[in-house]
Amino acid sequence: MANATIQSVIQALVRRYRFERPIYITRPTLPKLEDFRRRL
Repeated sequence: MANATIQSVIQALVRRYRFERPIYITRPTLPKLEDFRRRL
């Protein structure tokens, strides 16, 4: 039971990480691109 619960929690975290990761990567880069455009 414990192993199955741990596996389900890990799977949920992995799904959440895969889903949130691209959003997390694009959010910080957007202001940087705006700053880069302003400098040009």
